[in-house]
Amino acid sequence: MKSKKNLLKFFKGIGIAIALPVAVLIIMEILIGLFADGHVISSMLDFKNMVRGAGISAAIAFGLSMNLTSGRMDLSLGSQRVVATIVGGIVASKLGLGGAWVLLFAIIFGLIFGGIVGFLYVDRKSTRLNSSHDQISYAVFCLKK
Repeated sequence: MKSKKNLLKFFKGIGIAIALPVAVLIIMEILIGLFADGHVISSMLDFKNMVRGAGISAAIAFGLSMNLTSGRMDLSLGSQRVVATIVGGIVASKLGLGGAWVLLFAIIFGLIFGGIVGFLYVDRKSTRLNSSHDQISYAVFCLKK
């Protein structure tokens, strides 16, 4: 009986995970049809871009889930990605290099910035602010000052 209940809960979760994006797509299609006289996906290029964006988001979500399940509450993944891309683009632009170099520099700076954040996290973890309760208490103490 318990496995049947777990299976039902599993399929309910899958149904919600599929139904929510479909509902948003339908709502957006109606709104764009009413106000812009167009469609959400009007060409194959739109579909390719949507799939590409979903793939990138899924890869980032997978990496973040590995980070969170290991006990690291480090949510700076998005900011590291943006900063690495901006810095990589600026460096490649200043050197007069093309798009492949932007990608290479973004990866290099992403590794550097990720290493710095990782080092700071591990270093902070070894200090007296070890538990989340201490961190919250310390943050509240700082806010009251």
